[in-house]
Amino acid sequence: MFTLDDDSVKEIVDKNFVFLHINISEDDLIKYNGFSGNGREFAKHVGYNIYPSSLFLNSATELVYAVPGYQDKYQFQLVLKYVDSGAYKTMGYQSFKKKMGSVK
Repeated sequence: MFTLDDDSVKEIVDKNFVFLHINISEDDLIKYNGFSGNGREFAKHVGYNIYPSSLFLNSATELVYAVPGYQDKYQFQLVLKYVDSGAYKTMGYQSFKKKMGSVK
C-alpha cells in the first residue's frame, strides 16, 4: 500500500500541508522561485536526488526538511508531526523520535 493512500496519513496531510506530487520520470513543467523545468531538473535544483523523497518547504518556500526513501505510515506520521509542530527548528529528527517514543 502506498503510504499516502492510508486514510490516517491522508487526513494529516490534507489538514496541515499542501501536497504536490512531482514525478521525475515525467516532463511536467515545474515553476518554483525562478526555476522552470521538469521533475528531474527540479530535484537537481533543490539538491535532493534521492527517489522517492518527501520535501517540506516553509511558507517562504524554503526547503526545511527532507526525508529520503519510502516511509511506512507510522514513520511518515511521525515525520509529519515533526515538521508540522516546528520541532525541526529546535531539534534533530532522531531526538524528536526518541522524545515521542513509539508511534505504533
